[in-house]
Amino acid sequence: MAGTNAPVRLCRLSDGAAIAYSVLGNTGPGSKTPLVMIMGLGGTMQDWGTYCYDLAKTRPVIILDNRGMGKSEWVAKPTDPKDRVAMSAYFRQPTVTSMATDVFDVLIELKLKRFHLLGFSLGGVIAQQLALLLRGRDDFELVSLVLMGTFAVQPRPSPLGRLLLDTQKQAENNGGKLPPAAIAKMRRDVISLNLSDVWIKANPARFEKLVEQQGQGKRPLAVILAQSNAILDLNLADQHHLLTDLPVLVVHGSKDQIVPVLFGQMIYEGIAGACDEKQIKSKHIEIVEEAGHFIYEMNSSAAVSRVTAFLDKTDLASKL
Repeated sequence: MAGTNAPVRLCRLSDGAAIAYSVLGNTGPGSKTPLVMIMGLGGTMQDWGTYCYDLAKTRPVIILDNRGMGKSEWVAKPTDPKDRVAMSAYFRQPTVTSMATDVFDVLIELKLKRFHLLGFSLGGVIAQQLALLLRGRDDFELVSLVLMGTFAVQPRPSPLGRLLLDTQKQAENNGGKLPPAAIAKMRRDVISLNLSDVWIKANPARFEKLVEQQGQGKRPLAVILAQSNAILDLNLADQHHLLTDLPVLVVHGSKDQIVPVLFGQMIYEGIAGACDEKQIKSKHIEIVEEAGHFIYEMNSSAAVSRVTAFLDKTDLASKL
C-alpha cells in the first residue's frame, strides 16, 4: 500500500498544522520530471494502492495526505482559550485555496521547481486551484495537469453528499458519535458508490479489502465534512480560459456515480474551447469505459498507461 513502503515525512506549516508526504521512485540524476499526486475527499495516500507505485516506476512521485487526514495533522487545539490567534487558526475551516497552498508548502520544502500535477476528485479541484495560483510565476514551472474523476462545478445532487449529510445527522442524534454498525455501513456504502455492482461482484475479495482500508488511518468525519463544505458553491469553470497554455489531460470513468462523466467533459471543453490552434494540441480527454469513480482501482492498467504516455509526451515537448 502507498505510504507503507516509503518513509513518511512531515511538512510543518506556519499555522501549526502539518502535511504528511512520501517520495516514491528514483530521484537521482537523470530522473524524469516528478509527479505530485493529490488525493480526494476523505482519502489518504494509502488509498492510491499500487497505482502510485506503478507510476513511480518511470519517474519520481510525491503523494500526500490532505490536512487533518491520514498522517497529516490539523492545527493543535490551543491550551489557552484566550489566545485569539491560536483559537482562530484552530477553528478556521479549509478552503480550496488553503488546501492548494498546503500542497504548495510541500513543494517549497522539497525544493520542487518543475513538476507535473495529478489530482483525483477533490484533489483535482485542489490541483486546478494550484495551477491557477501558479500562473505567471517564473520560480515554479507546472509542466502539465492531470485531472482524474474531478469537477470544476460541484455535482448536485451528489449521492456522496447525501450520504455524508445522513451520517452527520446520525452522529448528531447519537451525542456526536456514530455507532459501530453505522460506521461499518458508511464504509461499505462509500466504497460501493466509488465502484460498480459489476466490478464488486467480479472482485469480492478486493472490495472487502477496500472497505477494511476505510477503517485504517485517521479519517475524522469532522475533517471530511469540512472538505465537503469547502466545495459548496464551487465554480472554477469561469477561470478555465486561464489554463490554455498548460498541457492538460482529463481522465474520467464512463460509469462514475460520484462525479458523472459530464463534469469531466465540461472541464475539457471549458479549457479546450478557449484554446487557439496551437494550444489545443496539448489538451486531451480519456474516457475509461465501464470505470467508476475509482478509475485507478477498476482499470489500473489504462490509468497507468494513459497518464504515463501523456507525461512522457509532455516532458519531451517541453524540452523542444
